[in-house]
Amino acid sequence: MMSEEERLWARVLTVVVTMVFIIPLFVFNHTSPFDENESPSFSEPNEPTGDEDFPFVSVDKHVQPSTIYPTTAPPEVAPKSATVTLKITGSGQPKNSTKPQDTVFIIDNSGSMCAVPPGSDCNETRIDAVKQYIDIMDPEDRAAIVAFGKDCFSEGFVVTWGAWIVDDWGCIADGKAIHLTYMDKKGREKLKDAAETLRWSNGSTNIEKAISVANWELIPGYVKRTTCLDYHRGHFPSDPPGGDENHTWVEILLTDGEPSHMFNCITEEIQDAVNAGIRIYTIGLGPAANGNWLENHISIPTGGKYYFADKPEDLPAIYMEIATDVEERAFRPLPGTEPEVVDAVPKVLNPVDFSPTPTEIVDSGTYWLVKWDVNQILRIGDSWQASYKVSSNVEGVFDATVYNVAKVQYTGWDGNRTEVLIPSAILEVTNAAPPSPPTNLNAILAGSNQEHVKITWDLSVDDGANQNNVEEYRIYRGDVFDPQGSAYLLRGSVSKGTAEYRDLNAGDGDLSSHFYHVCAVLSSGHKGCNVRQLGKFTRELEEGMNLISIPLIQSDWSLTTVLQTVEYSEVWAHDPSSSQWSWQMMNKPYAGGVQQVDTTMGLWVKTTTVCSLTVAGIVPFDTVIKLEMGWNLVSYPSFRTTYTVSSLKAEIGATEVEGFSPSVTPYCLKRMMDGDALQAGYAYWVKVEVQTIWTVQNS
Repeated sequence: MMSEEERLWARVLTVVVTMVFIIPLFVFNHTSPFDENESPSFSEPNEPTGDEDFPFVSVDKHVQPSTIYPTTAPPEVAPKSATVTLKITGSGQPKNSTKPQDTVFIIDNSGSMCAVPPGSDCNETRIDAVKQYIDIMDPEDRAAIVAFGKDCFSEGFVVTWGAWIVDDWGCIADGKAIHLTYMDKKGREKLKDAAETLRWSNGSTNIEKAISVANWELIPGYVKRTTCLDYHRGHFPSDPPGGDENHTWVEILLTDGEPSHMFNCITEEIQDAVNAGIRIYTIGLGPAANGNWLENHISIPTGGKYYFADKPEDLPAIYMEIATDVEERAFRPLPGTEPEVVDAVPKVLNPVDFSPTPTEIVDSGTYWLVKWDVNQILRIGDSWQASYKVSSNVEGVFDATVYNVAKVQYTGWDGNRTEVLIPSAILEVTNAAPPSPPTNLNAILAGSNQEHVKITWDLSVDDGANQNNVEEYRIYRGDVFDPQGSAYLLRGSVSKGTAEYRDLNAGDGDLSSHFYHVCAVLSSGHKGCNVRQLGKFTRELEEGMNLISIPLIQSDWSLTTVLQTVEYSEVWAHDPSSSQWSWQMMNKPYAGGVQQVDTTMGLWVKTTTVCSLTVAGIVPFDTVIKLEMGWNLVSYPSFRTTYTVSSLKAEIGATEVEGFSPSVTPYCLKRMMDGDALQAGYAYWVKVEVQTIWTVQNS
């Protein structure tokens, strides 16, 4: 008979083996550049294919820290919660497509294409580029053209926001719409002749209606959206037959502007395209094209790409690049409303603080079902992530994943529904007494060129006293400040009785800032961590004037030590209580008034070359800065990145804030806007109407 612990680890091993060998692998197996469009069928989950040389999804779940204390433990015992992170990532290799394509070209024919002054494409290069694309299509491919601009025929009156399927007679009442037609010799010539009818431009930029018409052309039985300003093309005798379910469905949208109507009008059309598996490529022509909107609201959600054409002559090459694109999509949302991620957490753990907010949380009786709609396509290298915190009042070793219930489900490369089980994430809840943490932590720069960070501490009282048998000290490091330090990764460790650690080549010359947590660790793995954190801060300085501050508490506050990595000729500080300046100039034979600094001061430093300000020290909890009525030159000794000028004004009643801007002459200062964030290592001029106290927090 296996023990409970043996059964648990056997189950973990089963999950690991399953993840290694049975992850569904989905490949886009066609020569055209796009993924197929199929009404999803359903297959057994985790069916092995024996080939990983194509896009697929990997799933990871982990808990940090892996050991916590129950919520009933004394207040001073921590941590009592852990963060669970669930991540799905597009993995594998790109793959060419071998399926025929049904492509709808969506062409901007609005007035801006050749307005006065001459518009973006007066020579109508866009028409020539589309014709070149048509010429390289295979005979089994099909294509149609949708144009948008001024509709010359619509129930007897002119519509300036029109969108229509291009016909071979142009804007003539008797014109016949050319629906998706095969690209054999006859079909190519027919569609190229139809494109020639667009050698004019007028009207507005109705992108949303153009996509609706293109969707109508591709999706059988499509119900045209009427969310936005709409019209009806009554001369179409019937709905088009739609795309071939055995072909890839693609739309290629070219525009030189942005929608004539509301941006949100297009939301439903894009969702329809996503549900149908239509990939939309967008091309922005010229500076007026809203590339950010085209990319983030059309191309990315549908799995396409955005291209920018600076001039019309760039268009042919862009169309050719689209034609030779390779498939990189590893994940497509399920059609309908079923959630793609279903996590299952045992009831013994209490999940809270979800990010992003789940679509639904269901109490199944023995576990929590937490569901998310992903609503995005993942390419190779893309990822989606969710996190939440868990705690418990029960001691034990728990799997934060209910096996065979928690899963990621999606539409795979072949249109089949695919499932991947979410792996185990082991969490221990223990009431064992933690060791006393190390004390008197400090950090300085070390090495001949200050290239290392030297971390020191006083030994835990349980080190060598045979109380809790401290075995080692672990140093955890992160590059982004976390007030709890729970997100930091293990950087290194030293044996018991050792009170120093050097983070090699992490000092001057390393352009990243680092933050450190130091813990005493028992043989059982239980940790006692000092709540005080250490850090190394680096900021690159311009040659000339710079406005700086020191965000870490130093063991030596002498100016020459603090600025030991800076090549400077002058330093200036301002005392608001006396409105006097003090200084130190390196070319003077006597020391100036600035000899000692602290975390509250702002400093003007004139450098003689491009260099870096690098300091190591203690991360302050709170810093109290006294502000006099009027202007004050002060530091921002905090690593909070969301604290804005608006926050400062609301907290202390500041009326104006100025910050460093090297391009603004002659004082290198600019007035900051309410939404601008304050940054560690910078200094600011702050104006207040009355004397006040500003407490700068790091939590």
